[in-house]
Order: sequence, then structure tokens, then C-alpha cells
Amino acid sequence: MLPGDYYSDDQIAAVIMSHRRGVTLTHCAPPAPRDGDGVILVSVAGGHGDLLMMTPALRELRKREPQARIVVATMSQHIETLRNNPNVDELVTVPIKAEIVDASSRVYWAEGLMTNAPDRIGKHGVDLFAELLGVEVTERHLDYVITDAEKAEAESRFPRVAGKKRVGIQVDASSPNRCYPREQMAEAAEYLVARGCEVFLFGAPGSVTGGDRGVTNLTQIPNAPGFRESAAILKTCDAVICPDSAFLHLASALDVPCVALFAAFDPSTRVTSKNCYVFTGKGDCVGCSFHSCGYDQWPEGKVCAKAGQCIPLAEIPAERIGAKAMQLATAL
Repeated sequence: MLPGDYYSDDQIAAVIMSHRRGVTLTHCAPPAPRDGDGVILVSVAGGHGDLLMMTPALRELRKREPQARIVVATMSQHIETLRNNPNVDELVTVPIKAEIVDASSRVYWAEGLMTNAPDRIGKHGVDLFAELLGVEVTERHLDYVITDAEKAEAESRFPRVAGKKRVGIQVDASSPNRCYPREQMAEAAEYLVARGCEVFLFGAPGSVTGGDRGVTNLTQIPNAPGFRESAAILKTCDAVICPDSAFLHLASALDVPCVALFAAFDPSTRVTSKNCYVFTGKGDCVGCSFHSCGYDQWPEGKVCAKAGQCIPLAEIPAERIGAKAMQLATAL
């Protein structure tokens, strides 16, 4: 490769680079592994959850090859997920500069591992990453490091109210077919507020609009917190409600009790926390394993596509979700 060249997995190369003026895409075979305990490069373009589910495999890789330098390449908006992880020596962005790839002893491409791998069905996501990296994981606990400064800032900015339990809610998943209807999530929040809980809404800044209904809408406050700030705030919560998305895995890493909402995917392949209560929707289309991508937001011709929401998720009663979150929060 030449200076100024970049490597990217086939799955994302066209999306990232093909629209750039003057960019030419060339298909290359993956770099051949070289001997030695030099640089191990792992490329993962998935979201926060994918990166967190990879952390047990990185932990085992570090144990097996303590002298190796482990570099993880991912999208710029997700890179903070592995910041301060003791098993990662360097974080770089995708697409990867050719010199970084060429300097690596081994390169692992993990793009599409949980969506397109032919043998993924029925396997836990943590185990898929372990198989890719050639390690065996005996403990699926996920790793995420909150700094002392982040902890202090979260506790100072959002001090606890004496006598109140605090419940967080991740309002949306990145894929529409994994989202619980907002109106019903608001009902779950109201259930908790009515019983004296503090409720915090998490999401990308500006993503959750409308009245606060007595909750703290973190996405709408001045200087809305980003991912790392949100993680530190989540750690102050007694429980969290979330779809099959980032906060499911973040809650596991931070040991925060979780109420998880599933329909499209099998929770046994994604849940890692022993303190996670799962509600799974009912219906013939449960377990469709459909991944929203680009313009394909829903399985074509299916009832969810016509309704514009996941019907099995929508049929989970909001009151049951709120009650379970209250139970988990008060069990501490």
C-alpha cells in the first residue's frame, strides 16, 4: 500500500469512502499474519454494544500475549467506549491508515461478526469475538472504565436525592425494530415517578423531545452529556430500562441492574449480566434477527413494517416494565 492509502472492511468501505471525491476503492486480500508478538490489530466498526461485548476476548488475549501491543480500530463516534481499557494499547479510527495495518503482526476483521457470520445463530456475541481472536472466555463480564474525575463530575452535577431511587431509561435503540414505543416508555417513566423515583432519560443530545413528564431528560439539558458522561451518570442509577442496545451492555459492565426489552434477537446470545430481567415480546415474528441498515428499516412486507413499530415489543405492558424496574431498584 502507498502513503495516504487506507484499509477498510468490504462491508463499510463503500459507505465510508466511495462518495469522496478522488477516492478509488480496490479490493485487497486481508493482510497475511506475520510471526512474533508485535502489534495485534482488531477492526470493529460496530456500535458501543459490539465493542463492549468484545472486551472479555480482549481481556483473555492480553493474558495469553502480555507482550503484544493491542490496537483496536473503530468508528470515531464509538471510540470512547474503550477509552482507558487496560487491555487496549491504542485506539484508531476506521478506515485504517495503511501504515498501521502494514505494521501489524496480526489483523482481525470483526465487521459484521454478529450480523453476517455464517455460524453466528445461537452463539453468544462474547463467544463470537473470542472465537475470532482465538481465545477462550470463561467469564463474560464486560469491561468499561469510569475515571475518578468522571465519577466525581456525575455525582456533583446530579447529586442523589435522599430517600429516592434513581432509574435510568435508554429511550431508543439505533435500529427502529429494537425500539419500544416512546409513548409506552413514557408510561413506564410515569409509573416510576408516581412512586417517588427519580427518572433519567438517556440518548444522543437532542434525540428525545417533548415534555419531561416529571423526569430528567438528559438529552435536552444544557451541555447534554456525551457517551462517557452518560456512562458515569448511569453508574449512579439503581436500575436501568433499555432496549437491546448500548445501555444493556453498559449496565452489565457497570453492574447496574437492568430491565431489557427484546423481540428481534435472542436474549441468550446478548445478555451477560446476572442481574438483568428480560421481557421478550410474543408473536410469530419474534426472533426475526433483522438488522436495520441504511434504507432497510423493517423486514419487507411484514406487519411491523406496516405499523412502523415492532409489534411484539409494543405488546409488552409498560406498567410491568416500570414495576420490574422498581423492584430491581429497591432490591439494593
